[in-house]
Amino acid sequence: MTRMARLILPLGCLTAVLMACRGTEGPTSPSIPDATFARSGISSAWGRAGDSEDTVVTLKRLEPLAQSYSVSAVIGPRGGSLTIPEAGGTVVFPAGALATPTTITMTTRRGRDIAYDFAPHLQFPVPVLVQQDLHGTFAETHPSMLARLGGAYFEDDLDASFVDQGKRLARVKEVRAGSVDRRRMLLVFSVNHFSGYLASSGRQLHADELL
Repeated sequence: MTRMARLILPLGCLTAVLMACRGTEGPTSPSIPDATFARSGISSAWGRAGDSEDTVVTLKRLEPLAQSYSVSAVIGPRGGSLTIPEAGGTVVFPAGALATPTTITMTTRRGRDIAYDFAPHLQFPVPVLVQQDLHGTFAETHPSMLARLGGAYFEDDLDASFVDQGKRLARVKEVRAGSVDRRRMLLVFSVNHFSGYLASSGRQLHADELL
C-alpha cells in the first residue's frame, strides 16, 4: 500500500462513521485527536487549531436557509452525535468528552451563513468534531476555497461580529484548522469548548474570491 493510501484510508473511515451518526449515543463514537487531520494529507486549512482572534471570510450557502433549526439530545460519557440534516451539520462527541449525561443543543441560523450555536457552554477534555457538508455552499462552486476551509469561534452575536456592510467578513476569537474530504465534500474541524462556530474560507485577504 502506498504512503498516500495509508494516509487517506483513516479519514475515509472517519467520514463513514460521521455520516452514520445522527442524534445517537453509543460506544462507537470516534475518539479522534486534533492531530488526525494534520496527518490526513487530504486538505489542510489555513491557520492552526487554537490560533488567536482574526478577521475571516465566512463561507456562505448558495441558497439561504428559510428558518433556523435546532436539535437536542442527551450525550453521556460513551459519546454520541447530533445532526441537523437541513443545514448539513453534525457534531460528534468521542468517548470521554463528557463526564456525565448532558443535554446538548445544536442550533443553526437562518440565512446564508454556515454558523451554529451550541449549548450549554462547556470545556472538553477530548476534542469534539464538527462536520459540515459542503454541497450547496460557495466551496462547491469555487473549488480553490477547499484548501483554506476551517472553523472559527465567535462570541454570542454573529451579526455583531461582522466588520463589513456585506456581512462577509467576521471578527472571530479563535480559528480552528480543518480538513476536507474532497470526494465527499465534507469539512471537519475539532473544538475544545462550546459557544458559536462558523465555517470559514480563509482570512480577509481572500474576500475578493466571493465577488
